[in-house]
Amino acid sequence: TLSLHDALPISPDVLWARAGVDKVTVKFSEKLDRASAELKSNYVISTVNIENAVLQKDGTTVELSIPGLDLSGAYSVLAFRIKDNSPAKNAMLGKNVQIVMPRPLTFPVKINVGGNTFNDYLGDQEWNYDVEYGYLDGQKGNAEYNQPIANTSEDMIYRSERHGLVEYKVRLPNGHYKVTLMMAEIFFNESGKRVFDVTLEGERIATGLDLFERAGSHAACNLVQEDVNVEDQVLDIHFAADIDFALLNGIVIESVNTGIGKKSSSLPNQFQLSPNYPNPFNASTSDRKSTRLNSSHTDISRMPSSA
Repeated sequence: TLSLHDALPISPDVLWARAGVDKVTVKFSEKLDRASAELKSNYVISTVNIENAVLQKDGTTVELSIPGLDLSGAYSVLAFRIKDNSPAKNAMLGKNVQIVMPRPLTFPVKINVGGNTFNDYLGDQEWNYDVEYGYLDGQKGNAEYNQPIANTSEDMIYRSERHGLVEYKVRLPNGHYKVTLMMAEIFFNESGKRVFDVTLEGERIATGLDLFERAGSHAACNLVQEDVNVEDQVLDIHFAADIDFALLNGIVIESVNTGIGKKSSSLPNQFQLSPNYPNPFNASTSDRKSTRLNSSHTDISRMPSSA
């Protein structure tokens, strides 16, 4: 027996809308009929000229092209007559939602992954349509509060982590950036217990990364990519666990002024071991077996994260 709810057609609903450079992204509750979703007259934003509407690969997101959109303004979008992709082609009557406007991050962007706001580091948070950065999945972990971390003056950042994460995202203007991923092994005391890969903007930058093998226990081990080109207004960092869980303690993003369109392939893969950063609890450095890398523009650095 069908209930009244089962008998009623379910039409698409607008979940949220967010502005970006020259665009507004609109998210719907279900997959859409392409013809109605891409009809630009089915969307109205007051005082704004919508150039076109394109249904994205997920079938539930529409990107409205709006050249010259004023990101300091306030807008709402009205969507109507848009149909789902079911055989019935259920159509929505209309819904008006406030558009979330971006709140640009200040450079250098510093994030205390797995921890709270600390000094000039932003606190960790979950990724969503209304935030500028955040994690997808994973759990928090912490070292003992007074546990020293070798080779850094920022022990507090390395004492908190997010492990088991799949992806971290940061909204940035399109351009070139130096990205430092801050990591330290604060759980295992031998190599081969935690091994993972890291991909940055679709490029594998570390394969078989074993933090203990590289730096030992409770020691900073930074993965640095000197020139990362962001072209879709979002920096994507992916993690894949080979043994146990991938982890991340912090992120530092610096703007790079360059006319180079692609990363240089002239630099060889290398690890850069710097002299110990002053730390009264650990004054020694040991060189350990090299981690395998695929990127031709990647350094593993045991350096202060401010470098």
